[in-house]
Amino acid sequence: MKKQNVKAVKIFIYGILIVFLACLCYFDGERVQTLKLKIKLKWGAPEQKEYVLNQFMDRHPRVLIPTVIEAILDDTSLPMHGDTGWGKVYHQAATAISNYARLIDGKTQFERGRDEYSFGRDVGRASLERRKEVYNNWKKWWKINKNYKIHNRRRLH
Repeated sequence: MKKQNVKAVKIFIYGILIVFLACLCYFDGERVQTLKLKIKLKWGAPEQKEYVLNQFMDRHPRVLIPTVIEAILDDTSLPMHGDTGWGKVYHQAATAISNYARLIDGKTQFERGRDEYSFGRDVGRASLERRKEVYNNWKKWWKINKNYKIHNRRRLH
């Protein structure tokens, strides 16, 4: 009876070790950085959310797109930098996704539909229903376009 218990404990420990090693292989440096950015955008301070959105606009990491689209529902105010102070996470996220979408399909915000995909006319006070509308439009867009790649000729820079 004791030998069976010892065997069971060994198998359990080997299983935990295998899972741990698999996690080490899966979570390389880049995945850990991406996970940190996702966490900052979802639950971070306003400065962290602004940082992640700026990083997304600069580097265009595809893996952040669903998280940035979810940020369209976030009503957090962004830090003021001498501007009017009505910047919100949802507005910045919609702008970031719009810039990314332009790299893929070449459509400007006006060609895509400014009212359907942005908050330009909401003057910083979009209701939850309005944010959900824009969020759903971007979700549909991503579902259709998630397999497309950014082409060098469409770069904004």
